[in-house]
Amino acid sequence: GGNCTNAAEICKAGGLYPLGGSEETAGYKGYGLGMFVEIMSSVLSGAAIGPDVQSWTISRDGPVNYGHCFVVIDPARFSAGFDVRLGSYLDRMRN
Repeated sequence: GGNCTNAAEICKAGGLYPLGGSEETAGYKGYGLGMFVEIMSSVLSGAAIGPDVQSWTISRDGPVNYGHCFVVIDPARFSAGFDVRLGSYLDRMRN
């Protein structure tokens, strides 16, 4: 429960790596998350993909062709008590 600044000690005790950690702890999750975002934002919308996306600069060769994805989730459609469970989860994370 105390503070620790030694990353190796934290990981040995079950701490989570940031996205892209070691392979043993699903180190490719950052790569997969990036692919999912690009599929949802670019492939699905018909926008430019990967290296075809133009740089964010003042002068461009043409339209930027950026894609966007917005997802709306209604927690009530899954199960009752979401607000109570979320509150409990956030309390545990804060303390």
